[in-house]
Amino acid sequence: MSQKSLGSTGLERKSVGFERDACIEIYRRLSSAYHKFFFSFKRTIHNHFWSLKTCFGRSTLIWATVIVQKPNFTKIKIVILSVFLCGLFGISLKLSCIYTVKILSFL
Repeated sequence: MSQKSLGSTGLERKSVGFERDACIEIYRRLSSAYHKFFFSFKRTIHNHFWSLKTCFGRSTLIWATVIVQKPNFTKIKIVILSVFLCGLFGISLKLSCIYTVKILSFL
């Protein structure tokens, strides 16, 4: 009877050890997946904000030109919106300017 209880205790210890190892492995994989997602998300957000910053900083000349030529509030809103959207989606400043000019040519 003592052998059976020792045998079952050994089996329980193996089971507990296996469960612990499985939990550690699951935690490690979840942690790794979380870090990959977090850093990828952080890098994406950083790239978008950097693109926005660049577009807003360098497109001031476009805004000033539009305001001086025809001070129309609708055109100014469209310029701001198009530059913002182009920056948000990571499009280059050149394409942002092209899209802005195309939108303004329709007005």
